[in-house]
Amino acid sequence: MIGLLRSRYASLTELYEEHAALLGALQSGDTEEALSLWRDHIDDAERYLVASLSEEPS
Repeated sequence: MIGLLRSRYASLTELYEEHAALLGALQSGDTEEALSLWRDHIDDAERYLVASLSEEPS
């Protein structure tokens, strides 16, 4: 999935920070925050992939 989504992120730092936030929420035991971040992460990935699939090939 990261390979498919790589172009979604402006930099590897952005990708790292998003995943670090998810991990931090999990490690802290903050279930609500972890679920919220996970939902946002997956929803964003879905939107990006669907938009990518519907683009006309160049």
